[in-house]
Amino acid sequence: MKGFILSLVVLLSTQSWAARWVIENAAQLPKNNSSYKVIKEFSVGSKNYLVIETEESFSRMGITRAISSLNMMFAAQKTMQDIPIELVKSPEENLDQDRAPSGWHVQRMRYDALNPSYQGQGVVVAVLDTGVDINHPNLKHTIWKNLREIPNNNVDDDGNGYIDDINGWNFSEDNKDVSDDNSHGTHCAGIIAASKHPTRSDRGVAPMATIMPIRIIGSGTQTFLSDAAEAVVYATNNGAHILSNSWRVYQSWSMYYNPQGVQLLGEAIAYAGQRGVVFVAAAGNERRNIDTLTTDPIFPLSMPNLPTMVGIASGDHDGLRDTRSGFTNYGSRYVHLAAPGSNIFSTVPGNGWQDMSGTSMATPLAAGALARLVSMGYTPFEAYQKLVLTVDATAKDTWDNYVTYGYINLYEAMR
Repeated sequence: MKGFILSLVVLLSTQSWAARWVIENAAQLPKNNSSYKVIKEFSVGSKNYLVIETEESFSRMGITRAISSLNMMFAAQKTMQDIPIELVKSPEENLDQDRAPSGWHVQRMRYDALNPSYQGQGVVVAVLDTGVDINHPNLKHTIWKNLREIPNNNVDDDGNGYIDDINGWNFSEDNKDVSDDNSHGTHCAGIIAASKHPTRSDRGVAPMATIMPIRIIGSGTQTFLSDAAEAVVYATNNGAHILSNSWRVYQSWSMYYNPQGVQLLGEAIAYAGQRGVVFVAAAGNERRNIDTLTTDPIFPLSMPNLPTMVGIASGDHDGLRDTRSGFTNYGSRYVHLAAPGSNIFSTVPGNGWQDMSGTSMATPLAAGALARLVSMGYTPFEAYQKLVLTVDATAKDTWDNYVTYGYINLYEAMR
């Protein structure tokens, strides 16, 4: 499967959605609620957000007038239209064929030579994706458990606002079902922490790390940007150290784009960073220099002033030397590191394994590398700095001027 990433694109039609809005710090709920329906409520730091749906006809009055009306109804200073997004695959015609042999990343990253005393134990990596097959035999031992919650009693025992969130949460459908009916999230989780394949050398880079399944893409492959922001806060508040994010959205994909909606996601990432959590983000698969996309920025990677967000490009191998994956985005300003992303063999639902390619695959590999370093005693941000200081000198010519620092060398970082 070539050049795969969760592409979060704004829907071209609103037929499947009612008009959806995010209201910041609402001071009141209108007594006559026949014109709206409350979907959820969550906080990012000191700001409280109320997510509501209105009839589609409500937005026909025009965005400016609708926002003014909602601000008045809820006695709020800010209302933004939520950004509907869905999962698509990158077009096959835009991607080069992979050249690297299947399983090559295990040898290239020298998994067998890494210090076995530090395999990610005690480190929680949240995978914000399509969910995870928590019963996969090579993953079930890694799955996060919320020990403060009593399973299936329909009570929010720990008071965190989520009922029976034993293994994480499904933010797209607002329930405890973190299963994966797409395979993308399970593949990413396996790159981080899967135990060894029974007949091959393939396995996760940090097999003793804990995977927190965070499903932001639901069964209909649809979600909203506010769901992603809420998911970042949830993972942070529930003990994640590293957030693996193999998704993105371009401004041009968004007929509903608004700066305030994107800013909400930025606030969530900043909230995580202030609590020591690193946000690892895929660069994308469009062969674009995202440093130059001033009129069509990519989110979340191009958002400014987020020092704990780490952009990851995808590397390939031609059998003799390192190369850049033909599909990878790049940019020395916003894309910080590169990692293997072509032909990565990892877990998929139904006890299976499969090759996939994309910056989606390079991102969890980098997240797993961070987990190994954190298990050595580094903070997540210190682990990131360690990767920066130990990039692979042999790949310098390949990545100079394409990423900020270079190609990760986990063996050197762990020495």
